[in-house]
Amino acid sequence: MIVTVAAQINLIMLFSELFKEFYAPTHYSQSAIYLFSTWMGKGWD
Repeated sequence: MIVTVAAQINLIMLFSELFKEFYAPTHYSQSAIYLFSTWMGKGWD
């Protein structure tokens, strides 16, 4: 039960962090955008 709740909280935090990075691109989020765009096999052109 504790592991399930911890995993759910972890996923919520992960999705909120990804939303923050991709919602309003800034100078600081450019590295994350580059990382995820090349990781998914798509260029950012």
